[in-house]
Amino acid sequence: MSTHDGHRARLKERFLNEGLDSFSTHEVVELMLFYAIPQRDVNETAHLLVERFGSLAGILEADIDEIKEVEGVGAHAATMFKMICAVTRRYELERGSAELRYTSIGQIGKYLVSLYIGLTVERAYILLFDNSMKLLDVVNAGDGVVNSVNVAPRFVIEKALRRNASVVVLAHNHPNGVATPSREDIALTMQLRQILDVCGITLLEHFIVAGKFYNVVLGLNDRKLSSLNATEIDLDRFYRDFSDNNPRT
Repeated sequence: MSTHDGHRARLKERFLNEGLDSFSTHEVVELMLFYAIPQRDVNETAHLLVERFGSLAGILEADIDEIKEVEGVGAHAATMFKMICAVTRRYELERGSAELRYTSIGQIGKYLVSLYIGLTVERAYILLFDNSMKLLDVVNAGDGVVNSVNVAPRFVIEKALRRNASVVVLAHNHPNGVATPSREDIALTMQLRQILDVCGITLLEHFIVAGKFYNVVLGLNDRKLSSLNATEIDLDRFYRDFSDNNPRT
C-alpha cells in the first residue's frame, strides 16, 4: 500500500469511528473527492476548492461550471458536489412524508428549511395534509427566478382534491433575500385561501424560507395546530402591521 493509499484508508476509518465533527473543511472535501477521483492525491484540490468558495456550503451551492474551473476538478467530481444538496433535499422530502402527524407550525417550518437546502432559484412547494395533519404529499409547484415565483390556484386545488387533502400549506423560498413576505406573497395567500375555502379545504399557512430562517404570512408563528382558530385578515392592515414589526435589513 502506498503512502497515498494509506492516507485515504486512515481518513475513511477516522470518519467511520468519529464522524465529521473533528474534520477540518478541507478534510471533508478531500474525503468526498476520494469517491469522485479514485486514482490520485486530491489534498491540494480540496484546498483549492475551499480557498475558491470559502466553505463546504459555498462549494455545494456554486454553479457547476465554476466548480469545474478549479484545477484538478473534472465533470465527474463537479457533478458529485451538485448531487449532495439534491440528495439531501430528497432525503428530507421522504423523511418528512414519514412523519406520523405534524403538531405545530414550528415543526412544519423546520421541515421546510431542510427541504430548501442549497436551492439557488425560487421554488414553491405545496404540502398536503389530511384532517389529522398527516402529511400526504409534497408537490413541486414550480420554479422561478430569484425572489419571483407564481403559483396558480387551479394547480393547488387539483392537487389537493386528487389526494383528498383537508389542509394545504404553501411554501416558497427567497434564496438571495430575507424571509419577509412581499405584498404579492400576501395577495396570493389571501386569494388562495378564499378559493380553497369554497372547496372545503383549509389553507393553514404560507411559509417564506430564506436560508436557516422562515416566516409566515398568516401570522400563526409557532402555535399548536390543535388550538388554531383562523380569522379573516384585512390585507392592507396586515401588510402595514407586518412591515412595521419586521423592517427589511
